Amino acid sequence: MKQQPKRIDAASCREATRRIDEFLAGLDAEPDLESIPERYRDLARRDHERLQTDVRSDRHRDHRWRARKCLRCQYRGALAGAAITVRPCGLCLEPQQYGSTNAGVLCVACASAHGLCAHCGGDLGGDLDRTDYPTSPTAVSAHE
Repeated sequence: MKQQPKRIDAASCREATRRIDEFLAGLDAEPDLESIPERYRDLARRDHERLQTDVRSDRHRDHRWRARKCLRCQYRGALAGAAITVRPCGLCLEPQQYGSTNAGVLCVACASAHGLCAHCGGDLGGDLDRTDYPTSPTAVSAHE
């Protein structure tokens, strides 16, 4: 499967960073278990507690840092199609291959050079006040 490169600009990076911040803020909130059938509530509660523990301890920090992923992209679960996916990096346009349709937006080299998450394009440090984001040469909408 082929995906188009994602446009990387200040707006898309700020939005991704905002989502990282919301994810981290949501860890401290009690999960809304009322919308979950009662038989699954204990499982949902345990999943939330495990997520809190994993994020706070950042037990995969070395792997996460090498892959240039933010806390949200490393620990949040995601659904994806089981198809090898090729998506060009949003900045250098080099094709990147992924094992599923849950493809990143940047290559590790561009993410490292700009301090961004390779998967979502948000600031790796979660800096909401950052202004020096790169801009990609691609023409695909920033909010796919």
